[in-house]
Amino acid sequence: MNGKDKIPYNLEAENYIIGCMFIEPNIVSEVLNRLSPDNFYSKPNANIVKAISNLYSNNEIIDQVKVSDELERMKLLEATGGINYIFDIINSVPSVASVEAYIEIIEEKALLRELYYTAQKIQTEVVKDELPFTTSV
Repeated sequence: MNGKDKIPYNLEAENYIIGCMFIEPNIVSEVLNRLSPDNFYSKPNANIVKAISNLYSNNEIIDQVKVSDELERMKLLEATGGINYIFDIINSVPSVASVEAYIEIIEEKALLRELYYTAQKIQTEVVKDELPFTTSV
């Protein structure tokens, strides 16, 4: 990857979706049905979504305290930025309208990253002449 490459992601959309899951727990199901932690470029955000997913699959309440506890149990709270990062995300959400549009943004960016990484891998293999390429005539 050269210095001109920009990995596709949208941190604001990621933060918005996470904040909305705290503010409006009814959307957690919709979000988790469409997005996985791997769809989030930001590692702290992916960690939070993983914690929310764990809690949701165990039918537990989704709130700042429970998510922080789950991150601590996963030994990821500090790496995620602590409880202050979670509060910052929640406080950055102006409203829970437009959730669908932000889910679509994250889906699009995740797909573009996957394509980017696949292209990079192919490029590396071509340069190293390691592609298993055969021709039949």
